[in-house]
Amino acid sequence: MSSRTSADGSPLASPGGSGHNLASIGEEEPPVGLLDLIALWWEGRRASTTQAASFTDEATPRSAVPLAPVSPHTPASTISAAVPEEVIEQSPPDAAKMGCIGLFTVAHAHKKFLRLAKPPAGSSFRRKTEQEGPGVAAAWGPAECSTFMVRSQQYLRTKVKEGSGPAIYRLLSVDVYSFDFKLFHIAQHVQLPEAPRLGPEALALPHDQQLPPLLIINLQLPWYPPSLFGANDGKGHSLVYYFALPEGWEPSQVDNKAALAMVQRFVHNKREFDGSPTRDRFKLIPRIINVDEWAEKGPLSGYEHRLLVNYNEKPLLTRPQQRFYTGPGYLEIDLDVHNYAFIARKAFHGYIHRLAPVVFENAFVVQGNRPEELPEQVLAAARVYRCDFDNARPFPARSLDELGNGTGPQHDGEAMRT
Repeated sequence: MSSRTSADGSPLASPGGSGHNLASIGEEEPPVGLLDLIALWWEGRRASTTQAASFTDEATPRSAVPLAPVSPHTPASTISAAVPEEVIEQSPPDAAKMGCIGLFTVAHAHKKFLRLAKPPAGSSFRRKTEQEGPGVAAAWGPAECSTFMVRSQQYLRTKVKEGSGPAIYRLLSVDVYSFDFKLFHIAQHVQLPEAPRLGPEALALPHDQQLPPLLIINLQLPWYPPSLFGANDGKGHSLVYYFALPEGWEPSQVDNKAALAMVQRFVHNKREFDGSPTRDRFKLIPRIINVDEWAEKGPLSGYEHRLLVNYNEKPLLTRPQQRFYTGPGYLEIDLDVHNYAFIARKAFHGYIHRLAPVVFENAFVVQGNRPEELPEQVLAAARVYRCDFDNARPFPARSLDELGNGTGPQHDGEAMRT
């Protein structure tokens, strides 16, 4: 597996001056002093600002390498030498984004894992059947997009919202995995579903208007208590949605041309009239379906119950805790809750171990800020029935107890100005 790259596609260096690789397994890092940390932070900050314009728009997909049979008793050195491309490495903190606070956090050794299998997308979580009633647990299903309230054509004048039209992307499957650290670009580590064949009009679109057949959204959920100056990585879960365009999809099937144009600019990382990246408009609409049931079974305090009622279905922009990755026929969006503000993390941690009775939905929208960008329309949406994250399936990987320096090619660069 290739080492993690910065926003501009250049390799991130370790504090010692060079990225780790499998040849350096077992070597100890020299002690890093405060001056070294300051220098590292400054160099990372300077590199992120001076080289952002030279990023590559498409992340280079890693070539697939057959996975050799692995016994649980195989020595780690033998495994890593046999299949180095299957090693999953923990991502180091981004010095440029952490700022000076990162200088005073406790540094922990990065972990490295061997992926023992490449599971099919959706193999860890099942779909709700038609025979199952609303009380079903540990399953996923489609969400009714017309019930999500989005900005109407006259929203800027009236502040009135309306029900969305049908989602542009359809839900194919869902995965729920537990991890010892955040895993970015999960599309590299699963067998993606077969991409739908698009219609001739869709294929004839200019490159900067074409939509990827597959859309993967990876919600990275922390499972450890937040700390004001602590690390932003550790044990957690990934809730992964796999969406696809309908078979034979044509752009003419989307009646809302304003929303379609927004999605096209979003996919191709364009900039809006005010110079801001279209990807900064990406927002999540979270919704709890059974608030009262959860309040009883959680149980939730009166304050927690009122808080949920007040903030249920409130849209939130996902920037800047988001990363984008591209590969053959897909776009992946990773939403990193580990990096949310301390207050938000603290509130989330108060609920996470009581989520088993919850039925929730997530809708994703590209926000319209001008009359010609309205009305909005849901890009994709999903419903999850009573998922007990405490019993989530671990991702099939084995710890090598070695240092690492990344998670693969990153596509999170400066927005295109054209």
